[in-house]
Amino acid sequence: RLVEALDADFSGLHAYLGDDEFRRLVHAYLAEHPSRHFSLRWFGAELAAFLAGHPVYAPHRELAELARFEWAQCHAFDAPDVIAIDSARLAAIASDRWPGLRLQFHPSLTRLDLHTNAPDLWLALNAEEVPPALEQQEQSRPWLVWRHDLRIRFRTLTEAEAFGLDQFRAGARFSAVCERLCDWFALEDVPAQAAGYLQHWVNAG
Repeated sequence: RLVEALDADFSGLHAYLGDDEFRRLVHAYLAEHPSRHFSLRWFGAELAAFLAGHPVYAPHRELAELARFEWAQCHAFDAPDVIAIDSARLAAIASDRWPGLRLQFHPSLTRLDLHTNAPDLWLALNAEEVPPALEQQEQSRPWLVWRHDLRIRFRTLTEAEAFGLDQFRAGARFSAVCERLCDWFALEDVPAQAAGYLQHWVNAG
């Protein structure tokens, strides 16, 4: 039953490992992280960390990153539903309020930093196709996973967009984020660039 529970949440990882190895993984995980919650929904919460720290699995970085990516999708699916701001409400904000503007993001949103092409592997495995060759990079790539229009969505971010989003999520004001974005853009271009990020985020839910 626990193997089936993890298969429901980590079907891509299961397909990547194969039936026998996935079952061995679940039993090894269970030995260190027995199910202590009344709902099996939370049984896999520590799987990515377990894979990253286990001497057998840790050298295969894509395993932990596949688990992190799939767990982020589980979170996006189960997160509370809230009404996101739309373009009209964004445009109605008075110009003198923009410097102090703070953002609150949709509860389904997860930010990931991945060193492998785990999302590409998952896409192929989910479509029952031959996965692409494993790619690993020293520099991580920023990813977003969230829910919009009842669908799980994910995409990569540029370094500047990831920085801006992370700053906003940490509670920074619009003016402070603009100041820091000068590390990527010319001073005169920063307000339009930051506003463009906001517009893009609003349109994507």
